[in-house]
Amino acid sequence: MADATNSLLKVYKTLATLYQKSASGCLVLSTSQGQQWQLYLYKGRIAYAFGEQQHRARRLQRALKQQGVSLAVWANETFRCPWEYHFLLKASHTSRLTVSQTQNIIYAILREVLFHIADANQVSAKWQAGWAIVSLANPEVTVPPSQIKPLFTEVKTLQQQWQASGLPHDHVDDAPQLLLPTKPTAAPTASQLNLEALFNGQRTFWDLMLLMKQSVESLSRMFCYYQKQGLVKLRTLPDHDAPQEQSALATQQDWLSRPLVVCIDDSVQMCGQIELMLQRLGYRCLCISDPVQALPQLMQQESAPVLVLIDLVMPVMNGYELCSHLRRVAAFAETPVALMTGSKSIVDYVRAKMVGANDLLLKPLEPKHLQALLTKRAGSSPVPSTAGIPSSALGTLNLSLV
Repeated sequence: MADATNSLLKVYKTLATLYQKSASGCLVLSTSQGQQWQLYLYKGRIAYAFGEQQHRARRLQRALKQQGVSLAVWANETFRCPWEYHFLLKASHTSRLTVSQTQNIIYAILREVLFHIADANQVSAKWQAGWAIVSLANPEVTVPPSQIKPLFTEVKTLQQQWQASGLPHDHVDDAPQLLLPTKPTAAPTASQLNLEALFNGQRTFWDLMLLMKQSVESLSRMFCYYQKQGLVKLRTLPDHDAPQEQSALATQQDWLSRPLVVCIDDSVQMCGQIELMLQRLGYRCLCISDPVQALPQLMQQESAPVLVLIDLVMPVMNGYELCSHLRRVAAFAETPVALMTGSKSIVDYVRAKMVGANDLLLKPLEPKHLQALLTKRAGSSPVPSTAGIPSSALGTLNLSLV
């Protein structure tokens, strides 16, 4: 089995880095064996997580049960991706879940997801800026940062206890079923009859831990005792039916129809903040962190941008130089360009006009100033986006788990 401490530590450090950058997006973890997990972050805080081909609906229902909530009343509703987080947002907004309940649910789900990640070998990471409903996200519907370190410590303990049992890691999602002889030589004991109602082949180890209020160590020891006697087997269970998720194709078509704004800034954090502002205003955003690659990437776009935002101070090529290069290309000769600067002066205005820039924007940008500039340069504003951006339309960044 994989070294749980090593895997968890790498993921913990990566999440800590993203938290420091106040990043919003999806951290995709995968292995060469085809395992994949998605961790959604909002301003550096973990909003939700799930694993591909795992019990997504069962996992949410189990966490809801801990808080005394049923998912059945939501069965006929349509949710955006990830549907579990959209459900939690709706439940929180309508006061069907308190802030404390919502955070406890996300914590419980994240604990199970991290338990599976801890066993994985050679995990690679890919960062996707933004996600489908990031514009709807709420900082209260996330795991509080103060709980992250205790959570990882708890997962490490769970993993070590499970490894000590000698059971294969993926059996934690299976359901034990007691096998009492059809023609017993002796009557079943009271403990066996009681256990038969629990080990009924319909409850996974996670379910049993919750129902019996037993630790991983105690439950696995009990299972192994009966397994050695040939009195128990494991059943693989399908996931429960999930609520309908909004068509990704429809979301992507709506996204691609929105006006494009290009942001060129060597600061990934600044790009992320501007991207969130533009999403909420109803615009698409193409973020480019390398000014040298800006022109080639712009030439590859199918639709022309309604505005190009360029940071004034960047390595290798500053904003003045990049703007001057853009103006030499016929396709961008008339495209509105705004230079972003930390301080405005008459010299900045003069130099900006000399290279063909239309405006100067003071950093850090404020949404109202950005909206005013877009209205001025791009005309009427689109309808503000509530769906955010589809994951298939996102750019990606490979990360090292160190």
